[in-house]
Amino acid sequence: MDPEITVFVNDACVCNAGFRDIYIEIWRKPGSVTQLRTTTKHQLAFAKSRPGGKIASLSIVLHGSVGGIDNEMRKAIFEGQQQVRPFLRAGALVMPTSGFTASIVRGVVAGLALISRATHPTRVCQSMNDATDWIAPHGGPGLSGAQIRHAVEELERAARPLGAKTG
Repeated sequence: MDPEITVFVNDACVCNAGFRDIYIEIWRKPGSVTQLRTTTKHQLAFAKSRPGGKIASLSIVLHGSVGGIDNEMRKAIFEGQQQVRPFLRAGALVMPTSGFTASIVRGVVAGLALISRATHPTRVCQSMNDATDWIAPHGGPGLSGAQIRHAVEELERAARPLGAKTG
């Protein structure tokens, strides 16, 4: 694995990792409040470890990983956003699925970013290429979208059991 990738969690549900100045979350299945709070804890620690204490955030929500959001989950999401916001240079969310439901979810997330008055640039994307190309300039000097995609691919390979099928 690329020595610039720091893995905090990489299991069947979620991957939390740092790559240069980018915190990467890959949600494979609906997560729990505990997993969300753990993600926030790792994101804060990663930000504090980076020069200048600022990071970019890349959240990848794979097909089927959006679950119901009850009041406890909504509260954990809001609290996490408030804690991490001062440390963010930029944030991108990618939902690499198509269809009506995915489109609605992307629209809701984009709306929430506007309502929450993010202090950093944000983008909601349908494709990994769009998200990684957009976030790259915020992730450190000379970083390209292709390098970020390669890091994400390495994280995905590392999480799969030997012989597991992709897609």
